[in-house]
Amino acid sequence: MDTTLENEYFKMINSEDFKSFEIKANDFLDKSGIENNSVFQSEINTKKYLKENIGKTKFSSLESASKSYTELNELHLKIFKDNEMFF
Repeated sequence: MDTTLENEYFKMINSEDFKSFEIKANDFLDKSGIENNSVFQSEINTKKYLKENIGKTKFSSLESASKSYTELNELHLKIFKDNEMFF
């Protein structure tokens, strides 16, 4: 593996943002009640799933679920922007 790429990878996975993202992603998936996270690969599918299944989730409301999803996406985008060399 290229040393520069390897260094960037370790920098990314050891960042506070990445650690926070992992925690938030796991929490989101747990609260959503779905084991197959492929539903969450697009914003349209995620919002549709949440709207149709909010009563089956651990979220207190659709608004709460949407806020959690938005925060997760924003953090993911920040990680991507902060680590463009790796991607």
